[in-house]
Amino acid sequence: TPTFTAFDSYPESVQLALLELSYNAGVGTLINDANFKRLVFNKEWEKLAGLSQYPKRSDPIYQERNNQVRSWFKKAADDVK
Repeated sequence: TPTFTAFDSYPESVQLALLELSYNAGVGTLINDANFKRLVFNKEWEKLAGLSQYPKRSDPIYQERNNQVRSWFKKAADDVK
């Protein structure tokens, strides 16, 4: 995603999470969510894993996908510990 300029330097699991979210919610949605954008730019993977919902993903139909996204962010957080 071109708006996350350090995308190539992020762990693979974070790249997967961002691609999944970008595809389903839209890149514009992600970069317009100030909290989400700040967490990504600051590489706060553990906080991203702890979000109760992701931008445009509050509908229960996204529960399984949100769980997968959380697991990708958690993997990145665990890998840096």
